Amino acid sequence: MVSNPALTGFTAPKILWLRNHEPRLYERLAKVLLPKDEIRRRLTGEFATDLSDASGTLLLDVTKRRWSKRLLSKLELDSDLLPSCHESDEITGTLSKAAAKTLGLTTSCRVVAGAGLLTPDPSRLATQRSPAYVNATCVALTAGWLSSLVF
Repeated sequence: MVSNPALTGFTAPKILWLRNHEPRLYERLAKVLLPKDEIRRRLTGEFATDLSDASGTLLLDVTKRRWSKRLLSKLELDSDLLPSCHESDEITGTLSKAAAKTLGLTTSCRVVAGAGLLTPDPSRLATQRSPAYVNATCVALTAGWLSSLVF
């Protein structure tokens, strides 16, 4: 459904764990952001992420390059918890007045979505003994793909 195996370090299992084990905290949850996206929110006020990082949440339909409505429905997760998705080179906002003042920049300073990069290490191919799987990750290339071996 999302082109990646479900690993515990991805975002979806963490949200489900929070809902199942800390329901009072889960009820207070307003948005789920990756660290760089929280920095963007503080700089621009925008809730946004890039597709490369979104593809590592287990909630993105990487083929359609948007949050998976089908999976969110199955997991009973509200899509409003998630930021908007953007291509890595897409402008997601400009600096707020407060951020511009703090940084000594202007409010016309644009902030792009950014990118999480995955660079496979070929040296591990020969030495790793456990089975590999293919991980489909959206990358900084507009409408691009990277399928890599992950061990």
